[in-house]
Amino acid sequence: MAEVEQKIVTAIGGTGAKASSGPALFSGQTLSNQAKAAILQKGFDAVLYVAVLTNGMREEQVADASHNGQFVTFGAFQPEPIENYGSFDYKPDGTVWHNVPTFQAKCDLQDTKTNKVVWSSETIATGGTAVLLSRASEQIVAKMRSDGAI
Repeated sequence: MAEVEQKIVTAIGGTGAKASSGPALFSGQTLSNQAKAAILQKGFDAVLYVAVLTNGMREEQVADASHNGQFVTFGAFQPEPIENYGSFDYKPDGTVWHNVPTFQAKCDLQDTKTNKVVWSSETIATGGTAVLLSRASEQIVAKMRSDGAI
């Protein structure tokens, strides 16, 4: 979680908005919730809460692929033996599935003065594990910008 938090902070900072992570802001201090709230209300307009819903592999249907138990076909291409694609999952209904690295998060932006949620969104990013969290962070910040939250 610390990695995605830092990537979101960096992405928000890239927009010109001031951003900080919780650990950096509170510097490892043991503070009551009231003390934390006072620091946030004094120094920030809003707090972004990110709840990670999925961080790992998720099964996804392979677009335009089907099988008959022996051969797999991709779109209009010639059928190929299923053995050539051992990492796929072949369902009885003829669909073809595979596991994809996925990061899914629900984000809520809360106004520090009113304590009301002023923006909310859900993000799903898929792709290689090396770029997954960066991609998700960029999507979150892009959505915030397009919605006028930042």
